[in-house]
Amino acid sequence: MPKSYAAQGLSFQYPDNWELEQQQDQESALQVTVSSPNTAFWSLSVYPGLRDVRGVLDEMLQAMQAEYPAAEHDPADSWIGKTPLVGYDVNFYYLDLTNTAQLRVFHHGESTCVLLAQCEDHELTAAAQVFAAMTTSLLTD
Repeated sequence: MPKSYAAQGLSFQYPDNWELEQQQDQESALQVTVSSPNTAFWSLSVYPGLRDVRGVLDEMLQAMQAEYPAAEHDPADSWIGKTPLVGYDVNFYYLDLTNTAQLRVFHHGESTCVLLAQCEDHELTAAAQVFAAMTTSLLTD
């Protein structure tokens, strides 16, 4: 049975064996990270106001490339329901293991949301389905 999260006008479902942590920093109105028992995690940051989604996405990509200079990325724009998501799928090495990060930026109400879903590639097939289900539950309520 999945667990549910609801706060500040946002709600989504996540697996019952994943752990949720909520934070807030000076810039964001909300940060929620849901972590699997392994390496996968899905992290949502919500910022007040409607920011330029492509600009925010490019800032995220630059930060990842600064940390992982050999990172490769592919465009991954999509739609969930009526919500356009601009994004990249980023592949990189960390501790000699291949990893994939899904970077997505979208508007939700009067906020700009930044989504980072990441895992080691040996978990990607299963984790990608969970990431998609969580994001869909966030955007289709």
